Amino acid sequence: TTDLDCEDDNAYTADSCVDGSCSYASLECLSDADCSASTCNTVACDLSDNTCVETVVADDTVCDDGDGFTENDVCTSGTCAGSTLPTVNVTFNLDMSTQNEASPSLRIYYGCVANCDGDYNSSVDIWQNMSWTAMTDNGDGIWSTTVELSTGVDYSYKYSNSTTNGYAYEGDDGVFGDCADGSDSELRHVTPGDSDMNLDTVCWSSCTSCPV
Repeated sequence: TTDLDCEDDNAYTADSCVDGSCSYASLECLSDADCSASTCNTVACDLSDNTCVETVVADDTVCDDGDGFTENDVCTSGTCAGSTLPTVNVTFNLDMSTQNEASPSLRIYYGCVANCDGDYNSSVDIWQNMSWTAMTDNGDGIWSTTVELSTGVDYSYKYSNSTTNGYAYEGDDGVFGDCADGSDSELRHVTPGDSDMNLDTVCWSSCTSCPV
């Protein structure tokens, strides 16, 4: 038996005869096209042993880390990473004077950095994994809380109210105005700018202030 007798017509194997038996060694690549480059690395096929060899690109090469919540992404030692977006303090104000009981909380649901128009879209709206935050009574029927949020991100959020009968949520009774996105959750939206924000006071389940 010779090497020719072991030919399997597969270009990606090295065929040989060893001690009377055929041996087939897999080849990783035959050309650069067989190799997949990763972010911050170039890749080429080394024809001396038919393996893909990665080469780290120069530090500070611009890249995309795939995280919309970072900016100024660059390569460092073969890894792409960006710096976190700057943050500002956003104060939310909710008028509960129309409610018999008041113990409201705020929850940030999703954050979106591009193509954010319309209702909730799982491909662009990223779950923020934030807990409900209890709001503080200002003594005049208005409750407030301040949250640190990233600039330029479209955040969706919602208010809840704890009562003796359980929790009530905005949107339980349907659409309450254009400030809600019309999704099943009836989420409000805010996009922080470059400085701290103190949002206009709104009435529970309303886009405007409470009637006087």
